[in-house]
Amino acid sequence: MQKILLLVAMPEELPTPPNPDMILVHMGIGKVNAAWQTVRALERYKPDLVINFGTAGAVMPEIRGLVEVGAACQRDMDVRALGFALGHTLFEARQRPDPLCQWPAVMRHGRQFRRQST
Repeated sequence: MQKILLLVAMPEELPTPPNPDMILVHMGIGKVNAAWQTVRALERYKPDLVINFGTAGAVMPEIRGLVEVGAACQRDMDVRALGFALGHTLFEARQRPDPLCQWPAVMRHGRQFRRQST
């Protein structure tokens, strides 16, 4: 049986795993908590599959169910005052920000990508 690790920030997002065989870890809010708790859970459980489940920074009541994230941007990395573009992370190997940082968030709702795949 495949060992599945389900990562969630808060119990309010998912209080119990949808399948009792899944390992549910509540990580706390924010990227630092997510990174730290993910590493701890990977070391402890050694899963075959990891699913990160959550609201991804905002709750929009009209969006429900599974959402496929098509792209991501470090919108909280803002060093424009130093002359860099929004989303540029200093001292990163990739020295240009993702052009998606200039656009609104890019996500598709589960029903949308389900229709596209049929």
